[in-house]
Formats: sequence, C-alpha cells, structure tokens
Amino acid sequence: QQYTGTLTITVAPSTAVPLGTVATYSVFSGTTITNSSNTNLSGDLGATSSISGFPPGTSGGVTHVADAAAAAARTALTTAYNDAAGRTPSATFTGNLAGRTFTAGVHRKTSGATLNGTVTLDGGGDPNAVFIFQINGNLSSNSSGNVTLINGAQASNVFWQITGTTGIGSSSSFSGTILSAGAITVSTDAVIRGRALSYLGITLTRNTFP
Repeated sequence: QQYTGTLTITVAPSTAVPLGTVATYSVFSGTTITNSSNTNLSGDLGATSSISGFPPGTSGGVTHVADAAAAAARTALTTAYNDAAGRTPSATFTGNLAGRTFTAGVHRKTSGATLNGTVTLDGGGDPNAVFIFQINGNLSSNSSGNVTLINGAQASNVFWQITGTTGIGSSSSFSGTILSAGAITVSTDAVIRGRALSYLGITLTRNTFP
C-alpha cells in the first residue's frame, strides 16, 4: 500500500549560537548599564557608552566601557543575534511559556511572550542539547517566572532571541543567554544563570549572575 501523506521531521539545532568575544560577558549593553545595590556578576561587564552602579555592584571579570573591546563585543552581539534569528524554527508555539516542557530545538513565537510560572527545558540526557527561543516581541516574566533545566540541559546552550524588550521579574530564576534588541530590565533579587546582552540599555537591581 502506498502512503501519500506528509511526513514532517523536526531536527534539533546541532550547534549553539556562536557568541564570539561577547561570550565572556555576564552583562553587555550596546549603550548604557545602570545598577542599583549589590549586583554580583561572575563574568565580564561592558557597555559602549557608560556604566553606573559598579560599585556597589561587583564583577568577577574585566570591565570594558567605550573601548576597543566593547566595540568588538558589540559586533559579536550582532553576529550572535542574527545567527539566532536566522535559524529555521522546528516548532511554533502560542500562549504563556509557563507550564510547558520544551525539548531541544528552535522554538518560535510570532508575538511577545510571558513567563508567569515555570517553564522546563528537557535535555533528554544530552548535555549538548541546544534550545533557541525566537520571540517576535517583548519577553516579560513576573516574580514566579522561572526557567528550570532537567535531564542534562545546560544554561550555556539556551538562547533567547528577543526582538523587543526583556523584563525579568523580581526574585525569579532565569537560565540562558538573552539576546535582546530592546532594553533589558532585571528586577530586584532575580538570578540569571547565563547572560544579559542587549543593543540598548540594561537596568540591574541587586541581581546575581553565577
């Protein structure tokens, strides 16, 4: 018997988004960074214009402001953002991120996304599993907006490509590299296991980037 239907094969991305020189940064802005209180970064800190609030904020790496290294990081951010945006989606989703479990792949939402609870990323036992989220709009989480990694999923292999602004709720726990075309606001006591990288301004308030 001949089968005449349509077979759809979903292929997970085989490689992480190349971050280049911006990979060493916990926080990088294409304009300015403003911090309040005791934010702690494990990696580098950089902006092409200005940084305020460090100290009392601390960085475990090097700080670059309006220098050649910052300019190079800005170029690397563009390359990374375009790479993530250009990946072919393996799935399109609608509605809230909360309550869902995603496996490796390129997951696209054609409008803004909210995270009002926990989203789970399942690596399926593969520590190299890559997750790319393409959000065509703003990404907004509240204080219960958490990203949980299970079965070998690694924060270093999670990428959030946002065409709008990004808001991370107070006391929430977020995982992955944020590649935001718009401004990023990380509210009080939020923890980001990854990076906050934006073309525009970044606002921090007593945050931790382990």
